[in-house]
Amino acid sequence: MARPLLAALGLPPTRGIVQGFDQVSVDPEVDGFPTSGYETDVVVDGHRVTAADGWVYPARPAAGPTYPLISASAALKLMAIAPRPRPSRNRSAPGSSSPGGGRMAASFR
Repeated sequence: MARPLLAALGLPPTRGIVQGFDQVSVDPEVDGFPTSGYETDVVVDGHRVTAADGWVYPARPAAGPTYPLISASAALKLMAIAPRPRPSRNRSAPGSSSPGGGRMAASFR
């Protein structure tokens, strides 16, 4: 009985997971990719749907800006050659009187 409702929502009933005797849960695919945490639950009683809960969204989202993705190994290679900030050599412990450290005074008008 959940099949017509799931099909009308654009959710493939064949991907549904039956929970107990009366509930079906389906995690949608968005643009061909699986999702998690966006399931739709349908509860049936005999020959009718008694409850349904979930998200309604387009199976094919509107096109938007693209973001280039790279693999983890490519990211590590880029990190290895990226410039890194060097710590200042004038740093000293807070409260000391040496240059580059110590207490700071401020006046406000």
